[in-house]
Amino acid sequence: MPEPARADARSQGPPPDGPRFALRFDAEGGALALARPFPFALGLLESLELTLGPLSFPLDLSAGPARFRTRRTHVRSASIRLELDALIDAVTEEPFGLEPLRPTDGGMAFALRDAFGVVAFDARARLEGSTLRLLPEDARTVLEAPAPPLVRVALAARERGFALEESRGAIALPRALTAALTVALVPFGWRAPDDRACRLALEWLGPRRVRLRTLSPDEPAPPIDLGPWDAAQRLAPIAQRLAEGDADGALLGFDALAERGLSSGTLRRAATLGLGDAPGGAGPLAATLALRAALRAGDPDRASGL
Repeated sequence: MPEPARADARSQGPPPDGPRFALRFDAEGGALALARPFPFALGLLESLELTLGPLSFPLDLSAGPARFRTRRTHVRSASIRLELDALIDAVTEEPFGLEPLRPTDGGMAFALRDAFGVVAFDARARLEGSTLRLLPEDARTVLEAPAPPLVRVALAARERGFALEESRGAIALPRALTAALTVALVPFGWRAPDDRACRLALEWLGPRRVRLRTLSPDEPAPPIDLGPWDAAQRLAPIAQRLAEGDADGALLGFDALAERGLSSGTLRRAATLGLGDAPGGAGPLAATLALRAALRAGDPDRASGL
């Protein structure tokens, strides 16, 4: 039996005539305000206000707000409740599966299923302007596989068109609000609005729901723990090489990075890439790195024990 939250979301279809807006006039010109919450394929559009810019009069309003369906608009404010099950269904297909587990500090825990088994991992969220970035971290698995846990997460994301940024080590979703509004509005003939002037916030509402909303001009952005993001950025080029199958290049890059010293957070992330000591022993790439270091130091005894 489906969970109540999932059943409610799927039983509420969008109204056949689409979203309804009220037309308003202010000092900036015209604006459209969503008349009532609007259920759509990915969740619920709770509120939305779009600016029309300056208007020329006289203005034919016989068609009402629908006259502006194809006009270029900008998001002034918005709030969307998104169902994670619907989002996951939209971006995954066999042999991959993704299941949300529970909210974590700053994100959500997931279970990824791929051809080799299941990988549990956490995903942090960060919003910079209208771009949503997701940072996979703390990937772990029980069974051995050809690739380290975090590399498997990166490969699955890349397969579905969400490659990690080589400069950041995170998955970037530019214009996240416009993407969601496209799904809600375009099927009913409305042009997708521009969200590039918006600042956004993401709120975790439980294990299966999130809210994406705009911040008001004087509202501070939620605080962010930058430590995990800095660690991911340092290791991003190495993770990129691993995702491309270049283990030798990854080892050389990590070797050079390790010589300059690594923080504990960077070492923890390196372990999930197979580049450092992980629970239960060193990863395969870490073992290769240790062997090479022993041979370079001219220590055959230590090398023979690796």
